[in-house]
Amino acid sequence: MPRAKRPPPKRHPARSRSAADPLDTQALLEAWQSLSAEGLNNRAAATQLGVAEAQLVASACGLFATRLQPDARSLFERAGRLGCIKLVVRNDWAVLERPGEIASIESHGAELKVAGSSFALQLGAQAAHAVYALRERGRGGPKRSLQFFDASGVSIVKLVLRPESDAPAFDRLVADFQSRDGPEPPPQQRWTADAVSRAGIPVPAGALGAFLHRAAALRSPLGLRVGNGTATLEVHAPIHRIKRSDRAPWINILDDSLDVHLFETQLVAVAIERFGEDAGSVHWVAPDGSVAFSATLSRGLEELAATALGMKTQ
Repeated sequence: MPRAKRPPPKRHPARSRSAADPLDTQALLEAWQSLSAEGLNNRAAATQLGVAEAQLVASACGLFATRLQPDARSLFERAGRLGCIKLVVRNDWAVLERPGEIASIESHGAELKVAGSSFALQLGAQAAHAVYALRERGRGGPKRSLQFFDASGVSIVKLVLRPESDAPAFDRLVADFQSRDGPEPPPQQRWTADAVSRAGIPVPAGALGAFLHRAAALRSPLGLRVGNGTATLEVHAPIHRIKRSDRAPWINILDDSLDVHLFETQLVAVAIERFGEDAGSVHWVAPDGSVAFSATLSRGLEELAATALGMKTQ
């Protein structure tokens, strides 16, 4: 779950270096662990330290991270043996988390489609520049995950094991796919031309919260989608529990088998897409014009669209 922004903590050794001076691996690892103890997630810690998230993870290689061969299709095929896992896809304004089992994998040109028992994932077949297996210490015990990063070091998708997942199968996967290559090359400048963009209509403050609460009241399944220009995760489910974060401008869907986290104060425009009688999608547009989060409905579009736009409904 996204964390609240906090006042800048005490200066860490890794932060005193210039962009031209490569960060010392040990200093970076120590700074990362210090920020984690303060409550920052990996993405926020990387931003705080001025590095890519993949560089943070790489600093733990030999400790609790292992670099793997970046063969996305083969890794997802083997991940199908892990049982129930949680998929996580995020961008700067939205996070979608969904548990399930991988059922099938198909290649369509440059795209890889992963169908699960409760999700559909689409990503570039060659997009994974670096992949790491992590075995971290969590509050409830070991936390195991596979984390995929693009050439700029930004997270594409994460597969997080659950208590019921097959941990020995994970260990075998790591042993079989461990990379024998040298150190990862530095991240490249990110190319985002493939991100979906739409012209958004400004909405009033609080519109996203009103939209989610109204959608929950309808009790109808929604198609929820979050993408980052490289991977897109889509799930179909009704939503129930909506809760704002106490210390951050995020609003969350916190259901038993679904977690969605949305940067409420940044998602202040929508684009409405209609493709049937009272059916269609409401796209929540980020400040850079990209679509951060979408909700698709088979009925009730007009009512929810009006709610999003701050219009009164009968």
